[in-house]
Amino acid sequence: MQFADVVALAQSHDRAGDPLIRQELARLYAYSKLGQWNAQRAKAEAKHGGGQSIANLGKVAQTRIMKQSASLAVEILGAEGTLAAPDGSGGGRFSNALVFSAASSIYGGTDEIQRNIIAERSLGLPRDEHPGRGQPYGDFLREIGRH
Repeated sequence: MQFADVVALAQSHDRAGDPLIRQELARLYAYSKLGQWNAQRAKAEAKHGGGQSIANLGKVAQTRIMKQSASLAVEILGAEGTLAAPDGSGGGRFSNALVFSAASSIYGGTDEIQRNIIAERSLGLPRDEHPGRGQPYGDFLREIGRH
């Protein structure tokens, strides 16, 4: 769901003047702009053989945009936005988007994994300590059980 779609939804339901809705629209606009700039940066770096870690930033940003836009659309619609049936608002589009948006944190690598990659490759932070690294999982579990 694009930013313009959410704005149009707010306007069509007379919610564009609501200060809380406007605040969330501003937040969504900022996330969307950052996502666009990040995509441009990734394209520019890819031309020079780089930009792989930028893709990780893009994935996390896109997840945030999806969740924010779906949540805001349902907030604008109120109870009507939770109807998933074809007779619901937009044929159930908004409730389906809200339910599906949680999956965006998982597919393509979880947001937590993406953040670790960003921390290590883009920011140069040290890797997390992993107790039991190199040990068979069963041995590691037995070791933990003794403590």
